[in-house]
Amino acid sequence: MAYRVFERFRSVVLNPRRRVLLYFVLVFVLVYCMYEDVILGMYENDLIDPFVEMKSHSSSTGFTKTESKPPSSRGVTGIDKTVNNHVCVVIRFFEDQLNSPDYNLQRLLKSIAKQSHPDWEVILLATDNNKLDTLQDFSQQESDKIRLIKFTDIIIDKYYPNTSAKFHNKVYRMTDLAVRKCSPETRWLLITNGDNEYDHSFFNYLDPNSDILSYDFYSRWLNKGKQYDLSKFPPCGRLTMELDKEIHMKEPTRYSCFPNKLKKGATDLGANVLNYQKFIKENRRYSSIYSKDGSQDGFMVENLVKDGWVVNNIGTGKDNGKCLYDHNPNYHSCMMLGKDYKWDDSTLQCISNGELLQYNREAYTESTILSSCISKI
Repeated sequence: MAYRVFERFRSVVLNPRRRVLLYFVLVFVLVYCMYEDVILGMYENDLIDPFVEMKSHSSSTGFTKTESKPPSSRGVTGIDKTVNNHVCVVIRFFEDQLNSPDYNLQRLLKSIAKQSHPDWEVILLATDNNKLDTLQDFSQQESDKIRLIKFTDIIIDKYYPNTSAKFHNKVYRMTDLAVRKCSPETRWLLITNGDNEYDHSFFNYLDPNSDILSYDFYSRWLNKGKQYDLSKFPPCGRLTMELDKEIHMKEPTRYSCFPNKLKKGATDLGANVLNYQKFIKENRRYSSIYSKDGSQDGFMVENLVKDGWVVNNIGTGKDNGKCLYDHNPNYHSCMMLGKDYKWDDSTLQCISNGELLQYNREAYTESTILSSCISKI
């Protein structure tokens, strides 16, 4: 039997026509395995993916199942009352962002609820099989604005740090499907992650004449990377490089915003508000973009700009140069936690004084440039 199989394989390899066909099949299988999620993301219909939709409930059990209904229209109350400025916020989260004592989903939801612009809805996208009973009601008053969904056939068992393309494509496939669950009247789309935070005036700059509203933001990645000379961009000091010296002298905990350049490595998913109707009409999907390091968000806005989408760079708004968005964790949001916290610029983490006592304090040095910023010697 084994001999017959070998002879059949040998005849295929030796036959030129069959050999070409065999090579073609092997290449096809290899390409499909590498780009499986991208291919599925390009052609899938969001109706074929079974999902569970829930909404907030007034009891302490958090969320209960309900029928799939978009929230009813709440009227137009934005900056210009004659223009529809309804915002749909898609929040991707995993279990650790429910339980984190510092940067968590509840904190993000509170920042959305405090927006001066009240015409918004939130879609909570669970990206792993977390224990949703730990997600308590955010607010009974806002319950009609918040929905929770899970795509049961794509969902990841447990979120873990991973930079593989297949891992990120699963998250972006779910993102694409969640985006299409926004209410029909949606005018603006904001996609963000469950540990970020927004200033109360973030939605005050919605411009009906624009397709992309880009915001500068607080980020741990400012002046950080292999391309930077550490002698010129030292730990802690790198965070004030683009800040006016007089401003910094008056506010020792003030540091620079990350300029949003709308390109890979110089933007963030949650720093851009997009024209939702145009996004859907052009069938834009993050999962149709291949990226080895999960940078689909950067490539997406690059493509939108190249295709002529009108950009309005809000920058820092009118709030005296302060950013309106925190890409967490970062130094600014760490300082907002209180005096019991310090920013470790070596690990890019916010740590409490109690945690610092567990470490070797002698291994750290206090910055003379930026208050409450430390780094390993």
